[in-house]
Amino acid sequence: MTPPLAQRRRRVDARHIDTRHFVPQSDCVNTSQGTGKRLSALLVWFCAFVSPTAYFVLLIFADKLHAPAPPAVLVVSLFFLIPVIALLVCGRVVWLSTTTRARRIVWLLFTIVTMLLQCGVLLVIVIVAITAAISYAQ
Repeated sequence: MTPPLAQRRRRVDARHIDTRHFVPQSDCVNTSQGTGKRLSALLVWFCAFVSPTAYFVLLIFADKLHAPAPPAVLVVSLFFLIPVIALLVCGRVVWLSTTTRARRIVWLLFTIVTMLLQCGVLLVIVIVAITAAISYAQ
């Protein structure tokens, strides 16, 4: 048994009411439904993207505090594993969050290029630091 037209109309109108202004809105005006999902995906992507830099900065900070060093195998393996895992997480978030295939490919290429740039800069910093540490004092 279908409800009368007035009851169906009230149900439809109740779903599309702007709670800030208390006025009915049409479907095309209500665009904020997917914003939270996109924002959380962007937040996860950004956190995964900056994780190699955060690890590097935490290593430098721990060295400045003269904290006991973890085993060298752990530090080196994390130095190489964190960017790979971050790249996989970023790629997964990009693949699940965008709708069109072209946009997915562009975001994946952007993520790969910027992650390579980030890791390249970190590698140059490490090489310069090692060179400065083992060079002759003049």
